Amino acid sequence: MIPLDVFGSESIAADLLEQARWRDGVECSRCRSDRTVKNGSYGPFQRYLCKNCDQTFNDKTGTIFAHSKIAPRKWLFSIERDTITFGVSSHPAFPLYQRALTFMNA
Repeated sequence: MIPLDVFGSESIAADLLEQARWRDGVECSRCRSDRTVKNGSYGPFQRYLCKNCDQTFNDKTGTIFAHSKIAPRKWLFSIERDTITFGVSSHPAFPLYQRALTFMNA
């Protein structure tokens, strides 16, 4: 069994989420513009401001983590545990989770 401490803290989970989400650069969750700037933080999560539509958003906006009462490190732990249990590599599994949940929320 994987220990929950594998993700250490919320800041480690936030860094992992930021790296996975913005691989191709930060884009606005509303208008999809890449004209964004950093705009403070929300706990361990970076906030951004879109220069195109003035929308503010953070790393969790538009993901399964956005309105969840479950901490992101627990989500990531569950994803990691499931990928090991079902024999799927965690690298492709995270985008698959994101795409499936995006489709279900659409």
